[in-house]
Amino acid sequence: MNKNIKKIPLLSMLMLITSILIANDDDFNQPLHGKTFLAPRSPSVNAARELVLWHRYINQFCQNFYGAFSLTPEYSHSFRPERLAEYFWAVDNLIISGSQVANRDNQTQILADYFGLSPLFQSTVRMKPEIRTALIDFDLYLGWQDYYFRIHAPYVWTRWNFELYEAVAPQILPQGNYPALYMAPTSIPAPANSFKQAIAGNLTWGDVKQSLLFGRIDGAQRKSGFAEAQVALGWNFINSSIGHAGLNIRGSIPAGNRSKAVYLFEPILGNGRHPELGLGFTGHLILWEKDGEQTVGIYSDINITHLFNSRQRRSFDLINPSDPNNIEFKGFGTRYILAKQFDVFGNYTGVTIPTINITTLECDVSVAIQIDAVIMASYEYKGYTVDLGYDVWLRSREMISNREKIPSFPHYALKGIQNVAINLVTPSNATQSTATIFGDNLADQAAVADPNPPIFFNDSMIDESSAEATRGFTHKVFGNFGYSWQQCTCYVEPFLGIGGEVEFEGLNPRHEIKANKNSISQWGVWIKGGFGF
Repeated sequence: MNKNIKKIPLLSMLMLITSILIANDDDFNQPLHGKTFLAPRSPSVNAARELVLWHRYINQFCQNFYGAFSLTPEYSHSFRPERLAEYFWAVDNLIISGSQVANRDNQTQILADYFGLSPLFQSTVRMKPEIRTALIDFDLYLGWQDYYFRIHAPYVWTRWNFELYEAVAPQILPQGNYPALYMAPTSIPAPANSFKQAIAGNLTWGDVKQSLLFGRIDGAQRKSGFAEAQVALGWNFINSSIGHAGLNIRGSIPAGNRSKAVYLFEPILGNGRHPELGLGFTGHLILWEKDGEQTVGIYSDINITHLFNSRQRRSFDLINPSDPNNIEFKGFGTRYILAKQFDVFGNYTGVTIPTINITTLECDVSVAIQIDAVIMASYEYKGYTVDLGYDVWLRSREMISNREKIPSFPHYALKGIQNVAINLVTPSNATQSTATIFGDNLADQAAVADPNPPIFFNDSMIDESSAEATRGFTHKVFGNFGYSWQQCTCYVEPFLGIGGEVEFEGLNPRHEIKANKNSISQWGVWIKGGFGF
């Protein structure tokens, strides 16, 4: 007896066990939805890191000319990876299954066929996104009487890794091939052996002449360079020996990088090259003093800016015709469905490509308001300083405008599970305009086909909201311990300290279902050194 046939009962049992485990994991049964782009908090926007330790050298009373300079290396690391995954998919586990897998769930399981995987393929994928960032922040403050100028700019190295842990279920023979007419006139082998390999792109097969160019997941991606420089010009309208209050006009000098959409989890330096303009408030009050050596004070900075248009490239899903308001997220993931190309006469050209290669477009992105607010208590004893505080960051949702249009020619239509050929020599015009990321069983091919094909998708079906980062909100606690060498020389007073922060992502109260997470949880540690003069 063939050894492979003997293995069939064992393989069937393994697949059954896998199915039971999957069925009992609530995370797999969540409706998939999410965004195509994550806009992180810029490392330049960190009022907590700016304020600690050197607050004793800025906003001084009764000084003609004074200032401070600091250099702050910091390392930060994201945590709660499951919530980062939920931002993109609503879950942190995916089931990938082919159109010929028995008893597949057409409501929650992603169709393997779209990605160059066998119709008999099945796997479970656990997602673990991670962000590591190292930076050196350069800060300069110059004061003259009640007026001041400040500027800071961090040099940043960042590593973004959307790690995939995949368990591929054994396939019952025969395995690997697409049926004749489905992806090519003849039966062809599927080029990928895992979803991890498929989502990395670089694969073509049969009529799929173009590989996945955007929205890819392909290991760790790195970027380095300066983030935007934050600049403020201010006036302390109240300034005394026990406190101050002031206002400033602030903005940014764009730097870093823009979104290119090649990767789903795309490393971004800074704020995405948005010019910023806004207002800031700064103030402090000494609450307690003893013997001229000990003080307790409260310090606060509040910075509010508008982020002007930045030209970006974003990937868009399509609005499902049966759900134009996208209430049930039926359009989610349509960018990963295969699309057939048609000529001016409405005939299939023999070219199929991933829809995302068509719906990744240039656009202007702006943000109405960004707020970075900090309140901090500080205890000073001789040269020692202990700072403890709370910071809140809020950014309104992105707004997309002036989007590039889908070309009016050639025409494209969703392939879904339809064939590319009628026979060995005749292309098929069959389309499936209601196709979803979950797909259908191959046996239902005729039932889900468009009755009067081809039905093209066009620019009016682009779902701009799919690529707009949601409102961002975080809150964090931080602390710093430092020492200042008072009266070290006649001109400068060095200081050195060590500190850290823990930042938690906020919730979107409008979303009662997952994912209602909309930003990044991370911790960071720093060493801050410099001098006042």
